[in-house]
Amino acid sequence: MTTAQSRLDDRAKQVLRYLVQSYLHDGNPVGSRTLANNAVVPYSPATIRNVMSDLEDIGFLVSPHTSAGRIPSPRGIRFFIDQLLTVTPPEKNTLHRLENSLRRETTTEVHTAGANIISQLTQYVGFVAMPISALPVVRKLRFVKLSSCRILAVIVTDSGDVLNRIFTYDRDVSETELNAAATVYNRYFADMTFSEAQKLMYSQLLELREQIGNLLKSLLEKVDEKEHAAADENSGLYIAGESNLLKDENLSGDMHKLRELYDLLEQKKEMLRLLKRGDNAADVSIFIGSESGLSALDECSVVFSSCGQEEDGKPLGLIGVIGPKRMRYNRVIPTVGVAAKLLGNVLETLRLPSQ
Repeated sequence: MTTAQSRLDDRAKQVLRYLVQSYLHDGNPVGSRTLANNAVVPYSPATIRNVMSDLEDIGFLVSPHTSAGRIPSPRGIRFFIDQLLTVTPPEKNTLHRLENSLRRETTTEVHTAGANIISQLTQYVGFVAMPISALPVVRKLRFVKLSSCRILAVIVTDSGDVLNRIFTYDRDVSETELNAAATVYNRYFADMTFSEAQKLMYSQLLELREQIGNLLKSLLEKVDEKEHAAADENSGLYIAGESNLLKDENLSGDMHKLRELYDLLEQKKEMLRLLKRGDNAADVSIFIGSESGLSALDECSVVFSSCGQEEDGKPLGLIGVIGPKRMRYNRVIPTVGVAAKLLGNVLETLRLPSQ
């Protein structure tokens, strides 16, 4: 907190609180008379005007060119959230909807359900993200010959998901060879990632039949390339409720910004990098407007929290929402926090070995 912010007295905090609340409610610039007419603000218009001028000097308020009123800056909203906000705990009905929606059998289904339910509850864009570095632990592997050099790898993960990866091999491989390679993998290397299996193969290759061992090593390199590409680019971000962006006049009124925002959600890479900056936070993380460093989010806020925990302490995933800066923070923040805890519990349960 800067020196100027630390010197805010109770009167300035009270004026800032009600000004931000008024702006978040209706989106209009707030004037001194508007605040003075509020029964809970015990100050005259002149006093409020002076306080608002001081708040503008330290960067908490800005004056739109079209109005004599003021609106909070991202810094002002940040101070409001960190110091002045009173949150509203989710209702029992909300908790029941979250719990029921997250009852799924695979991690992919849980991620999709999580993005959908958080979007429905908040009426913003909902998302669930896996850690970018996450690679599947493979319980069973099968190879299917599609054509002379095209091969399909069918991967059953430890969480029950079934992944399909198609790649081109350097030569024509028979079905018999592919079946033998898969049998060797399932016998020696089950319950590992492909990268871990490749490392172990170097020490065990002499124990395997040389021809099949070399073939399997080459096939794993191909499949592992696909898995790393999938983990790095993308697929770990599940998004729902993009149409909710159209409900906000500030967002829908600027087609260039709206198109930029949709592109950001579609490409996913930049969003994953942004979320990486807050994935170790113990509580809910928030990026307000330009704090994200992404121009597409200048008029938005991103509220998210980590879910569950790996053995190394890293989160199993993230859940959150993207919406306008005029967000209902008092309800969104606790809803995201509760959703993160419930989602983390489900993901940790799915990681446990089946009995």
